[in-house]
Amino acid sequence: MGDIAAVAGRHLLHLQQRAPLFGQLFAQAQGGLQRLAALKGRLQVGKLQLTFADQVANAVQRHAAVIADDPSGP
Repeated sequence: MGDIAAVAGRHLLHLQQRAPLFGQLFAQAQGGLQRLAALKGRLQVGKLQLTFADQVANAVQRHAAVIADDPSGP
């Protein structure tokens, strides 16, 4: 049981050391979202809105591979 308590205490120490890093990460993410919102506002021209700002978040799209299931083939 002594080893379990030591490991749990060590994890708590790591969490305390990493808390400022999480704060910096979330602050940078918030800044990026604000810049994206500003960019999206600038790209809007009348009722025509360029789609570039909407595609930034969904840059990676995958489509399932199409495999023919034809056992009578050559």
